[in-house]
Amino acid sequence: MRGFWLALWAGSATPDQMNRVFGGLFPLLAEKQAESPIEATYDLADILQAASHAARSGRNGKILLTG
Repeated sequence: MRGFWLALWAGSATPDQMNRVFGGLFPLLAEKQAESPIEATYDLADILQAASHAARSGRNGKILLTG
Protein backbone atom coordinates (compact mmCIF):
# COMPACT_ATOMS: atom_id res chain seq x y z
CA MET A 1 0.00 0.00 0.00
CA ARG A 2 1.18 3.50 -0.78
CA GLY A 3 -0.12 6.70 0.76
CA PHE A 4 -1.14 9.75 -1.24
CA TRP A 5 -2.42 13.28 -0.76
CA LEU A 6 -6.11 13.09 -1.60
CA ALA A 7 -6.45 16.81 -2.35
CA LEU A 8 -3.82 16.65 -5.09
CA TRP A 9 -5.36 13.57 -6.67
CA ALA A 10 -8.90 14.97 -6.47
CA GLY A 11 -7.79 18.10 -8.30
CA SER A 12 -6.91 16.08 -11.39
CA ALA A 13 -9.24 13.06 -11.12
CA THR A 14 -12.26 12.79 -13.37
CA PRO A 15 -15.71 12.31 -11.83
CA ASP A 16 -15.69 8.72 -13.13
CA GLN A 17 -12.34 8.02 -11.43
CA MET A 18 -13.60 9.48 -8.16
CA ASN A 19 -16.81 7.43 -8.32
CA ARG A 20 -14.83 4.23 -8.90
CA VAL A 21 -12.43 4.87 -6.02
CA PHE A 22 -15.00 5.97 -3.48
CA GLY A 23 -17.56 3.43 -4.66
CA GLY A 24 -15.07 0.72 -3.74
CA LEU A 25 -13.82 2.35 -0.54
CA PHE A 26 -17.06 3.27 1.24
CA PRO A 27 -18.38 -0.31 1.51
CA LEU A 28 -15.04 -1.42 3.01
CA LEU A 29 -15.20 1.32 5.62
CA ALA A 30 -18.86 0.57 6.41
CA GLU A 31 -18.10 -3.13 6.91
CA LYS A 32 -14.98 -2.29 8.96
CA GLN A 33 -12.73 -4.10 6.48
CA ALA A 34 -10.66 -0.91 6.25
CA GLU A 35 -10.03 1.79 8.83
CA SER A 36 -8.93 5.38 8.98
CA PRO A 37 -7.50 6.45 12.36
CA ILE A 38 -9.34 9.25 14.17
CA GLU A 39 -7.28 11.71 16.19
CA ALA A 40 -10.06 13.98 17.46
CA THR A 41 -13.77 14.65 17.24
CA TYR A 42 -15.30 18.12 17.49
CA ASP A 43 -18.86 19.35 17.72
CA LEU A 44 -19.93 21.38 14.68
CA ALA A 45 -20.11 24.45 16.94
CA ASP A 46 -16.33 24.11 17.41
CA ILE A 47 -15.53 24.10 13.71
CA LEU A 48 -12.83 26.78 13.98
CA GLN A 49 -10.96 24.76 16.59
CA ALA A 50 -11.40 21.62 14.45
CA ALA A 51 -10.07 23.38 11.35
CA SER A 52 -7.06 24.63 13.28
CA HIS A 53 -6.35 21.11 14.55
CA ALA A 54 -6.76 19.66 11.03
CA ALA A 55 -4.20 22.14 9.68
CA ARG A 56 -1.49 21.00 12.11
CA SER A 57 1.32 18.88 10.77
CA GLY A 58 2.20 15.57 12.35
CA ARG A 59 -1.33 14.39 13.07
CA ASN A 60 -1.93 10.66 13.47
CA GLY A 61 -5.52 10.55 12.30
CA LYS A 62 -8.53 12.33 10.92
CA ILE A 63 -10.39 15.22 12.55
CA LEU A 64 -14.14 14.57 12.59
CA LEU A 65 -17.10 16.91 13.04
CA THR A 66 -20.25 15.79 14.85
CA GLY A 67 -23.41 17.59 15.44
